[in-house]
Amino acid sequence: MPKTVAAVDSLLGSLCREGCWLRERASRLQADLERCHHPALCARLQREFDALAARRQALGELCRQLRRRHLWRHSFSLALLEELCSRPLARS
Repeated sequence: MPKTVAAVDSLLGSLCREGCWLRERASRLQADLERCHHPALCARLQREFDALAARRQALGELCRQLRRRHLWRHSFSLALLEELCSRPLARS
C-alpha cells in the first residue's frame, strides 16, 4: 500500500507541475500574441494557446472524475490541481 500511495502522489504531483507549466506557457503566448504582427505566426500561436486550454480542460475533467469516484478525495495535491485547472488562462 505505501508504494501505491507514493505512486499516486507522484502522479498527482506530475499533473500539478503540468498545470503550472500550462499556465506559464499560456501567459508567454498571450504576451507573444500581443506583440505579433505576422498573420501566420499569430495563427500558430493561437492554435498552441487553444491546445493548452483544451489540455487544461482535460485535467479539470480528470480532477472531477477522481473526486466523483472518491479517489484521493482528501489529497492536497488533488486540491491544488483542481485550483490550477479552475483558474482561467490568459486570453487574447
